[in-house]
Amino acid sequence: MKKRKIAFILAFAIALPLLFSGAIMAEDEDIPTIFINNEAWYKNSLLPLMVRDGEQLVPISVFSAFDHITISYKEAYNCYLIESDDGKFISVSTENGRYLAHTGERGDITVLTGESELYISARITADILGLGLEEAVFYDKNVLRFHYDKHLESLEILIDYYISASDSFIGSAGIGGSAIRRETFSFFADLSDMKAQDIRTLLDAASEQGISMTFAIPSGFAAGRKNQALLFEIAAAGHTLAISIDNESMDDPLTQAKKCNSEIYSLLKKKTLLVLTSGGKNELRAVGYTILNNSFRISGTSGSASVNFTINDMIFFDKVNEENIAKFNDIISEAKSKGRTVTAINALAGN
Repeated sequence: MKKRKIAFILAFAIALPLLFSGAIMAEDEDIPTIFINNEAWYKNSLLPLMVRDGEQLVPISVFSAFDHITISYKEAYNCYLIESDDGKFISVSTENGRYLAHTGERGDITVLTGESELYISARITADILGLGLEEAVFYDKNVLRFHYDKHLESLEILIDYYISASDSFIGSAGIGGSAIRRETFSFFADLSDMKAQDIRTLLDAASEQGISMTFAIPSGFAAGRKNQALLFEIAAAGHTLAISIDNESMDDPLTQAKKCNSEIYSLLKKKTLLVLTSGGKNELRAVGYTILNNSFRISGTSGSASVNFTINDMIFFDKVNEENIAKFNDIISEAKSKGRTVTAINALAGN
């Protein structure tokens, strides 16, 4: 029996990369074509990047995904005004395809008015507003990323993540810089010191409820051969991973995070920007990591009655026991009744 179990684990480990590869090939037509910083633009599936006469065009509302940029329509002049808080602006006339910039510069700009939303030149608009613009080609598709943040994940990693991630937990940047999320609620747990039996209990409870969760692991856990089958199972079930920082380690938190991500990527070909830590938060945030707050613990609740779903959207599952599993089921039921989707935290966006 033991030999058969080992054989199954090995077969699963070998087959999983093939499964991911198949998913990538099957969904390569659906990869996001517009990114804002480290996230896919939330309207991408409805209003993707377009190319006309070799020029890349994007919907005008893409630019309002930055919290320092606003868009308005001046009916008297039949033009759109895109302006940033620092005084930069571009005024675009849809009638004659001309633009005026804050510098006094004027010129022609490609506009496309036949779609459900006005499309304009990505390059000209980004240059005038002072936005970075990164262009790439993945799976024979053009991809653009507008960026204002300094700390960016590589586009290759973002693409690999989005084409293999479950749609239910992909978060994205939206209008006015807010996170346009499905109304979600998430649970996360730290596997660092959790017993194997408790991990199995929690995974089974999530499976019975048909939800995904987020599991924080230290770099040593990710590197352990004995944990590989479990990590494959977690990934295959749609759960996401976070990095758990060991305060007693000789390595500083940032070094630990890099090591853990290296192990996760070598195994699952994806990374995480989620970190559970009590130290080194500023250093981690400075390079793009999202710090998880574990102060709201399931053990401290009385179930759904003590959860304010308007304020709270994440709970730390701090201890596995019958009482907490009952609370877990109760909170999920109430969250769903309020129209929330109970799902894992986005490993890159943190929402």
